[in-house]
Amino acid sequence: MNLILVTGSIPIFQTYLNILTVIQIIVGDVDTDQVVRCRWATQIPIDECGNVCFDLTNASIDPINCLITWKPVLRPSDAANNLTSSTYVAAITVEDFANASSTTPISSVPHQVLVYASSKPAGVCATKPSVYLNGRRNLACYGNLN
Repeated sequence: MNLILVTGSIPIFQTYLNILTVIQIIVGDVDTDQVVRCRWATQIPIDECGNVCFDLTNASIDPINCLITWKPVLRPSDAANNLTSSTYVAAITVEDFANASSTTPISSVPHQVLVYASSKPAGVCATKPSVYLNGRRNLACYGNLN
C-alpha cells in the first residue's frame, strides 16, 4: 500500500532581482521506506503544467532536497514596458519511488507557486531580526526588527 505524498509551500515567494534565491518546497511521505524526488513539471507525455512549464528561465531544481535555485530577472516584456517587477510560476512534480535506483514513480503530486521578482527596496534586510523571550510564560519567541 502506498500512502499519498504531501507537498506545500507559501503561495507567493518574494524575490529580489539579480540576487541568488533558494526556494524550498516542503514534501512529506508517510511511507518512510520510499524515496521522494522533485522535478520540473513537463508537457510530455502528459501535460502537467499547461502554459507555465519552465517559466523560471535558467533556474535549477535539486531533486533530492526539492530546492529551486534561481537568480531572478525581469521578463523582457516587463522590462520593455518599463515595469519594475515580474511574476513567474514555478511548476514542479513531486514523486515517490520504491527505492533510490527506481525510475518509475509510485505516485505523483503537482505543485505550483508564484514567484514575484522586484528590485530590493533600500533598507530591506539591513537589520537582522533577533529573538527574545521577554518573560513570556509559555516561552514563545517573538521576532524583533528593532
